[in-house]
Amino acid sequence: MVTICVYYGEDPWDGPGCLTDMLKIPEQLRGIVSDYKMNLIQVRESEGYKFHTDDVNTVFEITRDIFKENYKHIQEIYSEREISSELGMVIGAITESDKLIQQALDRKGGMQNMCRALEKLVDEGWADGNLKGKCLGLCEKILAGLKSRATICNRDMAIY
Repeated sequence: MVTICVYYGEDPWDGPGCLTDMLKIPEQLRGIVSDYKMNLIQVRESEGYKFHTDDVNTVFEITRDIFKENYKHIQEIYSEREISSELGMVIGAITESDKLIQQALDRKGGMQNMCRALEKLVDEGWADGNLKGKCLGLCEKILAGLKSRATICNRDMAIY
């Protein structure tokens, strides 16, 4: 039996690499404890791996590029290529992108273009940012109005 840990965190793995790293074993007992090494595959550092299944390669490659913000590479490889919505959901789950997951769910088992999905994600981010900017501008105007009224009230009170 072989244990393989597939780590898909955005930050590099900083956990234990074997059984004895996980346990506090007295020095006199270390010789009799079997030390099982962990076979670790980090998605973010998986360039050297070639899997037998194209879908697994696709998930690893797109996820790795998203983590490294290498969107140009995704565009070069996937601009004309569609992936299944199931793969889109897996990529969205690994990268913790609710919007990618929702886009995949909207396809209902169909195919999706990853470049268009990421472009839509960027466009939605711009739209959200514009809306937030407008709200902040409105809040600043309201606060400025309240401050000027408070100044007038303070001056009026000083007269009395």
